[in-house]
Amino acid sequence: MARIRRKSLLCLLLYSVISTAVLFTLWAGYDGIRQPPHSEKASPSRRNQGQPDDSHDVRGKVLEGIHRYDRMKDFVWSHNDNKWVRRVEGNKHPITGDIGDHQNGVVDIEALKLEELNKKLEENSNKSEIALPTPADVSAQSRAELLRRVSAWPTPEKVNYKLPTDPGRSWFALQDPRRAYRVGDTVKVKIQAADKKRQKKTFGGDFWRAKIQTVENRTSAVGAVEDHGNGTYTASMKLLWPGEVTVSIMLVHPSEAISVLRRLRSDYPLLLRFRSKFRSGDDEQEVTCNLKMDQPVDRICDYSNQQHGVSWFCEKPPHMRCEDRVSHVFLPGNFPNVSKDEARLLDENGAFYKKTIKAKGKDKIIVKDIVRKDIKTCVKTHRLPRLLCSAQIPGRPPCIPGTPLQTPAGFYIQDVYISTMCENKQYNVPMEWMGCLAGKTVQILGDSTARQLYYYLKANLPVKDLTPKGVPPKFGPLHLRYPQTDINIKFNFHSHPAKTFSPVNVKDIVDEVDLIDGLEGGKNAVLVISIWSHFVQTYLSTYLDRMLAVRAAVVRLQTRSPDTLVVLKSANTRWDPVITTSDWYGWQLDQIQREVFRDVPVAWLDAWDMTSAGDRQDDIHPADPVVLQEIQMLMSYICQ
Repeated sequence: MARIRRKSLLCLLLYSVISTAVLFTLWAGYDGIRQPPHSEKASPSRRNQGQPDDSHDVRGKVLEGIHRYDRMKDFVWSHNDNKWVRRVEGNKHPITGDIGDHQNGVVDIEALKLEELNKKLEENSNKSEIALPTPADVSAQSRAELLRRVSAWPTPEKVNYKLPTDPGRSWFALQDPRRAYRVGDTVKVKIQAADKKRQKKTFGGDFWRAKIQTVENRTSAVGAVEDHGNGTYTASMKLLWPGEVTVSIMLVHPSEAISVLRRLRSDYPLLLRFRSKFRSGDDEQEVTCNLKMDQPVDRICDYSNQQHGVSWFCEKPPHMRCEDRVSHVFLPGNFPNVSKDEARLLDENGAFYKKTIKAKGKDKIIVKDIVRKDIKTCVKTHRLPRLLCSAQIPGRPPCIPGTPLQTPAGFYIQDVYISTMCENKQYNVPMEWMGCLAGKTVQILGDSTARQLYYYLKANLPVKDLTPKGVPPKFGPLHLRYPQTDINIKFNFHSHPAKTFSPVNVKDIVDEVDLIDGLEGGKNAVLVISIWSHFVQTYLSTYLDRMLAVRAAVVRLQTRSPDTLVVLKSANTRWDPVITTSDWYGWQLDQIQREVFRDVPVAWLDAWDMTSAGDRQDDIHPADPVVLQEIQMLMSYICQ
């Protein structure tokens, strides 16, 4: 009897082992089917066990090392087609081919990159040796992730343009107010968004500016605003000087206006119009040009350089060659179609644009001085006002490349900008500037906000203008020189899309990557870059590709000439026209630029902080006192 029982138990145990093995095998096979190639459970673990590569491992190797992208949930692996397919339908732009969600303006560039990866899968599927992903493959996913982060903005499912966030009904209040604060403390305020019916908003997405100021001595700085996604926000402002400080909160755009801006950028990415003249003998013809052209290949001229992030096309005139193009010009006056309610939200003179809101309770606080022995020494040695010495950030490092960005980047006192990032100085003009620039070549590259630096230096330094006659003074190339101490200051406008109101010779349009690659560099070389303003009406992906190409060129320059000083000037605030050049557009481009150059040792001119912190009117071309402080900041890097 016992022998029979043992035999039964042995059979039962054997049956359990066999059943488990069968189930495990079936599950492993199913697991191999259900996991997409980028999954953590895909083939790498099998390869680690020394198993041979198969078609599934091909997909794993091609995508190996690429970070998973959150919106990959929109795609599913198709075994019939052996590639990724979109799970839900997207709207494909008829001209650009980009797949975009016209509800929020987000461009799914990663969908296009997935097509490239699918092609690579097909190319590698029959190879015994599998090529690992190239840096370009990895950067494609990085670009998609960066685009997702920058373009992410809280928006409601349905936008009620008749009940936008109303600056007259919204309010803010100090959080945990104290009787007195000290320099270095942080004050926080709660912002509550509401509509004209005094109903509290239940979603986020409003674009705010937070600021502290002492009106009597014109001292001011900006703060940071956190969106909680439920109609409330928290603004944090570091107290940088003693005295009575007033908190100010401005509504730049209600969330409903942001929804309009997102739609416009998605629906009208090629709103800008450009023309070029072609000449062959006595024959001249003008044609349309743009970032993309909806024309057959044999009817367009392609002047693009994808490696440099440049896309540019022109219609090809009949009986002419693409080499016959001689000029380029911008045609202004293009505005997208908007409804009456949408236009009301984007009116620069209306009730919903850059309006301050009221405080519920006090909006003023008392900030006491901190006890520091070096304040008297500062007043005596540097001959500065006591308030300015009190506000100096203890232990600020020298202004050198690689200094991390922070908010606030600085503050104003009577048109003098004090950096919180590094020990910037106010140099005597022009004597000390000339001393700092002796033997140096300063190459300024970018748009008209960069050109301001060039012309300010020209107006305040005893330099000679070497720009050839006939060169457009607003486009360049421009050249200043002081031969006695070998000072050279140059300016070049960036490549397409360049919004030039006067025709320019195409030979004067410089490819910024080629220009940077052609610089000799060295300890006497300074490169200043400011590229952003002419990209506000295009897809974010267009700007990102350009910045990635510029970044690669800067890295090459620093590799061959490590002593070269590279300075990035950020975007700045502006006023109008809101419908096409909103601060929100500029802010998003600025976030891309900062992210792209985050790990590159460059110096920063934080023009966004400098133009939003002061009391000057927002303008695409800031007032002279702001430009002066930008150059003083630039000199603080050069003179080190």
